[in-house]
Amino acid sequence: MVDLPITDEIRALGVSKITLTTDQLTVYNSSESVQSRLYNSSLERTLTELQDKMIFSGHFGDQITVEKIIILLSNIYVDDQERQSRSRTNSTSETFRPTNYTGSYTSATHNESTSIAN
Repeated sequence: MVDLPITDEIRALGVSKITLTTDQLTVYNSSESVQSRLYNSSLERTLTELQDKMIFSGHFGDQITVEKIIILLSNIYVDDQERQSRSRTNSTSETFRPTNYTGSYTSATHNESTSIAN
């Protein structure tokens, strides 16, 4: 389970915590929590289900407030996914460092051979 960051803007709308697992997204306020299945291929489907449940519960405000929460939540989720993607890319590039490579390079235009050695 991962706690997503809470912005001041979404906190002001009553959200106290957002958690993400491999299969669900949960939004908490002081009195209730609402869960939605996490559809990996469709953030829109996930958020639509969550929005419907938040409105039905009545503990997250009126429809306009819930829509604002959903918009902010989508931004938080996308930012978190992008951060994780950058983190994975950085760790991958750090782990791929060829060492002690010895080879030769032949230039097609100059017909020369240059040795490369670390």
